[in-house]
Amino acid sequence: MPTISKCLPEVKTVASEPSKILSEAKMHVLSFYLPGGIRLSKWKLLFTPTEHGYSHVTFFDRLENAMETILVVKDSKGSVFGAFLTE
Repeated sequence: MPTISKCLPEVKTVASEPSKILSEAKMHVLSFYLPGGIRLSKWKLLFTPTEHGYSHVTFFDRLENAMETILVVKDSKGSVFGAFLTE
């Protein structure tokens, strides 16, 4: 009997590097609801507090030239939420 992975179509990775908040499977599901251009492009991490610090100035500087972004937040209780931003 074939394993489930052999029954599923091959899919390309969504992000250029693994996420600490979203699994690859969750990113694939999320990408289904996004505009086509975003589904076809490779996601790039622009800001994370563990790597870039906790300054809101740094956050805005790193996202200044980004067109469409996905904001993903994990709160201190472990809940994950976010938004798709067009500007």
